Amino acid sequence: MTEQAGKFYEELQLMGLEPNVFTYNALIRGYSVSGNSNDAYAIYKQMMVGGCSPNRGTFAQLPNQS
Repeated sequence: MTEQAGKFYEELQLMGLEPNVFTYNALIRGYSVSGNSNDAYAIYKQMMVGGCSPNRGTFAQLPNQS
């Protein structure tokens, strides 16, 4: 799952497409439920750097930091 998500994100970038908040949320959720907290937060950081504003769903998908 997470490997496919990473490939999907890379393909979007190669096509010159910018992910929207829903795309980012789906990626964050995928990494979160797979136990890849670091990857989920990396996508969140890319979201912020890319100028995409998070919504409530974004914060609901982020794993809790211990």
